[in-house]
Amino acid sequence: MAARFELVAEQVGYRAGGRWLVQDATLTVGPGQVVGLVGPNGAGKSTLARLLAGLLRPASGAVCLLVEGRRVDGGRRARELAYVQQSIPEAPGFTAGALVLMGRYPHRGPFEPEGAEDRAAAARAMAWTGVLGLAGRRFDSLSGGERQRVLIARAFAQARCAVILDEPTASLDVRHQLELMARLRMLAGEGMGFVVVLHDLEMAARWCDQLLLLDRGRVAAAGPPPEVLRPELLAQVYGLAARVDWQGAECRIAFELPMFEAAGAKGGRR
Repeated sequence: MAARFELVAEQVGYRAGGRWLVQDATLTVGPGQVVGLVGPNGAGKSTLARLLAGLLRPASGAVCLLVEGRRVDGGRRARELAYVQQSIPEAPGFTAGALVLMGRYPHRGPFEPEGAEDRAAAARAMAWTGVLGLAGRRFDSLSGGERQRVLIARAFAQARCAVILDEPTASLDVRHQLELMARLRMLAGEGMGFVVVLHDLEMAARWCDQLLLLDRGRVAAAGPPPEVLRPELLAQVYGLAARVDWQGAECRIAFELPMFEAAGAKGGRR
């Protein structure tokens, strides 16, 4: 069971290139929660994810991680929270297993070799993401989806409280997308918390407790999926008419192009 924790962003903002990429975003993530960041391209989802991960310094507001009621920073923060970036880095010469073991560095002293606990945590994380059989393979020999699952395993091996994942399903096939989201829900049930950047609104509706809908850096709506995924809000943010059909916990969303755009696209086919 994970420790009691809160990842809190209060009126956080980030400015770059003379403009605000995120403004006045407020969010709290605690044990048992899967929170989705959704919105169109350029809405500020990845920037907010990096602010939450501590990789960017806010230009306004604050982000903090509280564990058992006390703020944690530095090496202690790295033991409690991990981040999975959207792009897949190069790692020439490393095996998949070695990369996952790197997630255990914050749990060891300087120059201390990995121990049995580290190896067990890495193996458990790789089993969770279905890549244990790839442990001896070179990372650069793996497919994009396999690499993505290895990096997610590294985050699982590292974090005790929370993981932030930026578009973790982008390189995965349908089966592995569903398996990943089900694993997040299982780990949330054991007391962890997750922030997930997603483009697939139907997937966000199915697997997330709370959603933040971002629009040009601002939070357009926040709350449970049925409160956020409303046709009028989606039309406002995406600029497209939307139909939303809820059937229990399942949601079906259909966007419609304006007539002149749809006609032009159809006429352009030969």
